[in-house]
Amino acid sequence: MSSSPRDHAIAITGMAGRFPGAAGVAELWRLLDEQRDAVTDYTEAELLAAGAGPGLIRHPDHVPSGAHLAGAGLFDAAFFGFTDHEAQATDPQRRILLDICHEALEQSGHGPGTFDGRTGVFTGLRRSDYAALLGREPLDGSGDPAAGIARRLGLTGPVVTVPDDGPASLVAVHLACRHLLAGDCDMALAGGAALRLPQHTGYLCSEGSGLARSGRCRPFEAGGDGVLPGDGAAVVVLRRLADALADGDDVLAVVRGSAMTGEDGTGRAGPTAAHAGAQVRAVREALKAAGVEATDLSYIEAHGAGTPLGDPAEFAGLTEAFGTGRRGICALGSVKSNVGHLDAAAGVTGLIKTVLALHHGVLPGTPHFLRLHPGLDLVNSPFYIAAEPLPWDPGPGGRIAGVNALGSDGTHVHVVVGEPPAAPASSGTEIRQHLFVWSAHSAEALESATSDLRRYLEDHADTEPADVAFTLQNGRRAHHYRRAVLAESCGAAAAAVRARAWLPAPPASLPPSLRAPAEAWLRGAAVDWTGMYAGESRRRLRLPTHPMRRRHHWPAGAVTEPGTL
Repeated sequence: MSSSPRDHAIAITGMAGRFPGAAGVAELWRLLDEQRDAVTDYTEAELLAAGAGPGLIRHPDHVPSGAHLAGAGLFDAAFFGFTDHEAQATDPQRRILLDICHEALEQSGHGPGTFDGRTGVFTGLRRSDYAALLGREPLDGSGDPAAGIARRLGLTGPVVTVPDDGPASLVAVHLACRHLLAGDCDMALAGGAALRLPQHTGYLCSEGSGLARSGRCRPFEAGGDGVLPGDGAAVVVLRRLADALADGDDVLAVVRGSAMTGEDGTGRAGPTAAHAGAQVRAVREALKAAGVEATDLSYIEAHGAGTPLGDPAEFAGLTEAFGTGRRGICALGSVKSNVGHLDAAAGVTGLIKTVLALHHGVLPGTPHFLRLHPGLDLVNSPFYIAAEPLPWDPGPGGRIAGVNALGSDGTHVHVVVGEPPAAPASSGTEIRQHLFVWSAHSAEALESATSDLRRYLEDHADTEPADVAFTLQNGRRAHHYRRAVLAESCGAAAAAVRARAWLPAPPASLPPSLRAPAEAWLRGAAVDWTGMYAGESRRRLRLPTHPMRRRHHWPAGAVTEPGTL
């Protein structure tokens, strides 16, 4: 019996990240929607405060610009079981990646410790610069970062660290999809992180470096003069689509197919240019895996690094891969115009941008695009540049996009992603009083968690209360500091939380199926929630994640932000 494309589909059920100018995924969309870039141009005083010497600042090839993360040294050491010494001695790339992996799992409705299956970890990580600031090798400096994440979060599944390069995080997504389809794991985290240190010192743009002397990334633009280095970390949660739908997960988008190829050593225009043959194969193999034609795609999130040779080579490869005489049917964009090249986090950041665009039905514009690069034969291609934000009209098969990532080592990855299917409706429930439970690692964090939940309940007063209660019970790890309220609706639960009317003990009138887990929760015991909504179809919702009490962990005297020591 033949299989349908849906049998090979992978659901994206969670996303988290830290980006230049955006502390999270929601903030990234605002940056994209407002067509802003997150590049900072530093004054001489800021450069000196960040540790750049006068010789560097006055060098004729020095570019005083960068796209960096705010608060790169912040981390909740106690929450993740680190001592302060261990936190400071650990590469901040690994800390940030661990933090966002936890956030993404909770956002997906399957927080660490709540999922019965095997969860794999697939990550790309930039070569660490932290040793120079620390004065010694960081802890686990040579260890596998994916294994470290799995150990800290209690995940059992394959762990794969992808070699450092531009497409590393999209390679991680491709490999995670393959492992899921092979049955090696039941859920997967895939992403990457890159942090250039020291931050805020600009960069040297020597001849042939491929870096932008202008201090801006201008994909597809006549003035594009190279790569703008950026820092970031991003991760997605992946599951087999059928499993995600059966478990009531909120599916953000669907990976319909992916492919990865390498070059054969010939046919490249230069070290910053794509190998045409390898790119064509990657795109066509991904389309075949997805069961779609090139003309079904209406958007390509391009590698789009803004290099004079690279952009025309990528464009030519995409045009050949499409192989159609139709014109102007597919938009091109690149998130690098907003946040720069995030190195080992670049590919998954492009994927997250595409998922956000699918969700909002908008194709974000491309900052700095004024004049088309003369090497892009747009008229004789199926493409047009998404220069300004545009409504993304769904075609007959819905909105479908491709995400392209190209590596200097010849690795090319293409991922085909589309809109999710309609979510199954929640079933009715016989439960009239719902037990809303929440917890935190510390008393201080519990107060923050309480405020976050109250705001959610107030903003979602008409949401099905059984779904909220179900997600709180089954999608969050139970910590030591706990609270609970009983309510018939989300609005009533919000009122109880506002009044701080915590449940001191379960009322005697509660049925045993509700009273027993409530008693166990309130006395701090492990709780078996499986009988609570047995036989019902419940949805997992995107509830507030655990509030982190992040503190600064950085070598004494080393600078992370201009003017701060």
